[in-house]
This record gives sequence, structure tokens and C-alpha cells, in this order.
Amino acid sequence: MSIVIIKKLLQTQLNSSNAGGPALVFENMKYKPVANTEWQKVDFLFAQTENPTMGDGFKRENGILQILLNYPLHAGSGAADERAEFWRAVFKRGTNFAEGTLRVLIHQSPWADRMPIDESWYRVAVSIPFIVDVHGA
Repeated sequence: MSIVIIKKLLQTQLNSSNAGGPALVFENMKYKPVANTEWQKVDFLFAQTENPTMGDGFKRENGILQILLNYPLHAGSGAADERAEFWRAVFKRGTNFAEGTLRVLIHQSPWADRMPIDESWYRVAVSIPFIVDVHGA
């Protein structure tokens, strides 16, 4: 159940921060990009769960929230760079979101990488690392 809550907390922050921004497309959503209109693809990349202790039900979920920015080709990189900086500020190191006993912590500074051009899109991936300590799981 922790993955469901983690995704919900991160999606809530994405949606509330994105007001007026390019479309957010979450995992397994149907979406047809509109020519020359920027859009953002969101993926939750969960890593192996850590079990640093024995017998107490404690585990640590690790992952990366990845936002793939898609901008029209041949329009320069400025708008994509600005959007990448926007998301890096929203999810800066130390930011956290909680529900009940779960707290999603952005434990490292997010980074942005240029991605290979795909069809007619200039792409930048913003990677936001997070951890969640789960007690009594």
C-alpha cells in the first residue's frame, strides 16, 4: 500500500504546482501530443526496497520521480531549461510530503539531463530522488 500513497502524494504536489503549465501525462494515461505544444511525461521509478533492520517491520522505499519535458524542436532550449529549474525548485532537497505515518522525503537535489531527440521533441528529463521510511510494514 505504501507505493499507492507515495504516488498519490507526489502526484498531488505535481498537480498543485503545475497550474497553468504544460500538460502532465501520468503513467499509463492515453495522450496524443499536440504539434508545437510542450507537454510533460511523469514516471515513478522505484528502486529496490531496503531492509536495514531485522524483525521490526521497518523498510525504506527508494525511487526517482522523473518528469520528461517535451518541447518543440528548433525553438531553442530556454523554455525547457526554465521548466526544469521550476521543477528542481518545487522538489528541492529537504522537501517532504506526508500522509499518516508515511513521509516522502526529497533527500538529494534534483538534476536535469538532456535526452535524445524523439520524433519532433526536444527532451529534458528532470530526476527527483526520494526515500520513504515505512515502519511496521
